[in-house]
Amino acid sequence: IELIINGEYWGMFGLLEPIDGKQLNMVDGDVLVKIHSWTKPKAKILRTLGNTELYIDYTVALAEQETMSIKYPKAKDITQAAWDPMAMFMEGVYESTAKVMLNKIGSWIDMENAVDHWLFTNFICAGDNVWKNLYISFKKDADIFKIYLTPWDFDLTYGLTWDGDAYLHF
Repeated sequence: IELIINGEYWGMFGLLEPIDGKQLNMVDGDVLVKIHSWTKPKAKILRTLGNTELYIDYTVALAEQETMSIKYPKAKDITQAAWDPMAMFMEGVYESTAKVMLNKIGSWIDMENAVDHWLFTNFICAGDNVWKNLYISFKKDADIFKIYLTPWDFDLTYGLTWDGDAYLHF
C-alpha cells in the first residue's frame, strides 16, 4: 500500500494478514509448519523432535539455524505427531527418487494449490519463496494429509536485499 497521512507521503508498505491455523481453517490433527531458512533437515531428525516447537540446526550458519517451526497446533499441544507429516514430506520429496516422489506426493499434495503456488512464484520471480519463506499446511483428509503451500515475506522479491550482490529479477 502507499501510505499518505494528512497529505504527506510516507512511502510504500506491505500489508498482510498473519498466516495461522485460524486463517487456514485448521482443525485437530492438522499441522502448519513455517519454513524460516534454506536449510532442509533430514526426516530422521524431524522424527526425534517430540514436543519441540522450533527446529534449530546448530550445524549451519547462524542465520540458517532457525530452520522451521510448528505454528499449528499451539505450542502446548505439539507432540511428535505434529512433526511426523513434515518428516514424511521431507522423505517423500527430498530424500527419494523422482519416481518415488511423484508416486507418493501425487496423492498428498493439493495439485491446484501446487500449480497456483508455482505460477505465482514464477510470475513475480519470488525466488526466496520456493522453500524459505513458505508455510506448509498438512490438512488431515481421512487417513492421509493433504499438503498446501502458502508463501510469505516478499521483501527480496520486491527489492529489499540483504547485501548488494543479490541479483533481482524484476
